[in-house]
Amino acid sequence: MAADPVRTVGGQPGGRAAYVERIVARADRDKQVSEQSITAQLAAIHAYGAAKDPSYPRLKGLRLPVLVVNGSDDIIIATINSYILQQFLPDAELILYPDANHGAHFQYHELFVRHARIFLDGQ
Repeated sequence: MAADPVRTVGGQPGGRAAYVERIVARADRDKQVSEQSITAQLAAIHAYGAAKDPSYPRLKGLRLPVLVVNGSDDIIIATINSYILQQFLPDAELILYPDANHGAHFQYHELFVRHARIFLDGQ
């Protein structure tokens, strides 16, 4: 079994370099985000996971499969929020990638693709 690239001495710098190469190689770049969108996203992030959030009960009414993916050490949106989200969504699966941060699906891109395919094939 190959060494985990995240846990080796050069793993994180190597992972960052590979990530940058993949991003730069993309031809289908996203459009610039407006100030209004940034402000709305920040407001949503601050509200997400707030104690006794009144939106949580509304999540129980969603009737669609959801794959919730996060890193075990997300410092941008606390990992616990992914667990809370999965608990309130009736048909949700949660994957937490170890020793990973907010971009866990980039850090574990090959594993994430396999997991996403398994999830989508089951739908």
